[in-house]
Parts: sequence; C-alpha cells; structure tokens
Amino acid sequence: MAFNLYSPMSLVLSYDEANLYDDDVRLFSDKQWLNDSCINYCFKRISRQLNNPAILLMDPSVVSFLVLQCDDDDEYDSLAKGITLDSREWLLVPINDNESFLSQSTHWSLLVLHIASSTYIHYDSNSQYNYASSVRTSRKIDRLLTR
Repeated sequence: MAFNLYSPMSLVLSYDEANLYDDDVRLFSDKQWLNDSCINYCFKRISRQLNNPAILLMDPSVVSFLVLQCDDDDEYDSLAKGITLDSREWLLVPINDNESFLSQSTHWSLLVLHIASSTYIHYDSNSQYNYASSVRTSRKIDRLLTR
C-alpha cells in the first residue's frame, strides 16, 4: 500500500498566530497572487519589526468580518475592543474585491487611515480597481471608530 505524504493542508510554519500551509508557501515560490494567509503572515512580520502599538496592520480575516458580517452595534463594539482600536493612530487595511463569501477575490490593495485626521489613502497597483471596495470598507471603519 502506497501513501501520499504530500498534503496540501500541511502546516509549514506558524508565526504569531499566522499559519502558512504548503499551498500558501507555494504562492511565494511560484510568483502567484498572494492570498489572505500570506498577507496576514507578512503583516505579522512587519508589525513585529515595527514594534509600534499605535500602528495596526489589520488581519484580512478581520477586515472580511467587518465588511461582510459586522452589522449590529454589539458586533462593532466587540471588534473595536478586540483590536484595541482606542490606542491606535494608524490603520493599514488590506482591501480585496470580494463582495460575498460565495465570490472569489482577484486583486488586493491597501487602505491607510490616519485616525486623528480621518484621512484615508488608498494604494492600488491597478489604478482604481478596488476603489468601490475601499469606499465600502472605509464606511465600515468609520462606523467602527464611532464605537
């Protein structure tokens, strides 16, 4: 009996609660588009190097929850406390064009918010491809900040 030792879900590394599996790591080596796990891993590494609690590099899954699931005041309150929003000066928010859990995203961009001045800057390597997604996300963040 032969066994296939390769499993696409084999954990390769875990870093500060960011897990990368074989399929995720392969995206780096094959020069493919990165997924949310890869972005979260990179954000965790950058965040640790910055070592500045005033800057929050948001986990893509948290952004997804905010945009696609966060609807009532209790959810906003819980999320604001969970990410210790009251101690932050800057938010760096990964944006994708995913409009529902059933759809696939095809492009990532970055939304940067300076909280004190309420200034958003959207960085998109594909012109304004994610503009609508960045506006939708910024409205959700504005509601989150009022909590």
